[in-house]
Amino acid sequence: MIIDGLSTDGTLGIVKKYADIYPYIKWISEKDEGIYDAMNKGIDLSSGEWIYFLGADDSFYSDTVLVDIFNQENISDFDVIYGNVQWGNAEREYDGPFSKLDLLQKNICHQAIFTRKSVFDNIGKFDTNYKVWSDWVFNIKWFNLKDIRHWYINKIIAKYSLQGMSSNNYDSYLLQNKDSLIERYFPEGYKIIYSMSKQLEEKDQKIAELEHILTILFTSSSWRVTRPLREIGAVIRKFHDMWGDWGRIKRKLNAALFLKKNAKLIMTLLVRDEEDIIEKNIRFHLNHGVDFIIATDNGSVDGTRDILKKYENKGVLHLIDEKNQDYSQAEWVNRMGKLAYEKYHADTLLSGTLIE
Repeated sequence: MIIDGLSTDGTLGIVKKYADIYPYIKWISEKDEGIYDAMNKGIDLSSGEWIYFLGADDSFYSDTVLVDIFNQENISDFDVIYGNVQWGNAEREYDGPFSKLDLLQKNICHQAIFTRKSVFDNIGKFDTNYKVWSDWVFNIKWFNLKDIRHWYINKIIAKYSLQGMSSNNYDSYLLQNKDSLIERYFPEGYKIIYSMSKQLEEKDQKIAELEHILTILFTSSSWRVTRPLREIGAVIRKFHDMWGDWGRIKRKLNAALFLKKNAKLIMTLLVRDEEDIIEKNIRFHLNHGVDFIIATDNGSVDGTRDILKKYENKGVLHLIDEKNQDYSQAEWVNRMGKLAYEKYHADTLLSGTLIE
């Protein structure tokens, strides 16, 4: 699907030539209200299950990208798939798996993302009030919704041109509304971290301004005169106060980031003959923040134990074989909880069942 905004050069001639050769190429040429209006038209006109956007100066990284992505065996479990892009001629790879904390400060390139059309049906298309970073707003929405399943694949999807709109422009509407977006879509802890980050940036800016003033005063030919000295004293007092505030904020932020980064979430599972759902359950929770799983298998006779053993071999699961048939579930669950805290140093414990 090619969306053209009434080109006046030779673009349409090239489009028509290839459309004549490849009948599956669809195209329109009409006035639009910007990039995201054009992308929304593409969404409306598309009939496929998955949607992907490329700019005219972007390209797939290789001829096998689509095969590499859609031949993944568990692709049907997810609504959004994303990978990496290569930036310009510098060949810098951007930017790995994202967390909510990452998304506070930077965006996933839309050239790295494959989205089911149903996601747009559920949460809406791109908001055209945002002229440059509407895809960032869209990504914030789906990334924070639990029922939209997303998966990162460590592959380069596209070569991303640094001459594009978002590389060279700011979105003033997003900058004006970013606080309200974070308030609306992010969990409470992330709002606190973002607020503290903003305070740090403001303090850094004020410190830089005061350092500039000090530099001017110290290089002044009359700095030994009483008035400049009094001014230096005032600036130093402000600098001292500012530095104290900055230090306190930084300590709080570092503590919050340490807790977010280092808090270990372990899930326990008690299972028996759950071959049909166990792997999807494990993949889902590992993809959504669980760091490690402790599972007790109570004598499964189907393929459940083999699946658990596979994940134990990957280093993300501890398997307990429980042969007793006395259904001492409370004892078994308590045993897993004790193991989680004493051996694996869990900060938070999630007791799961196979219907959750």
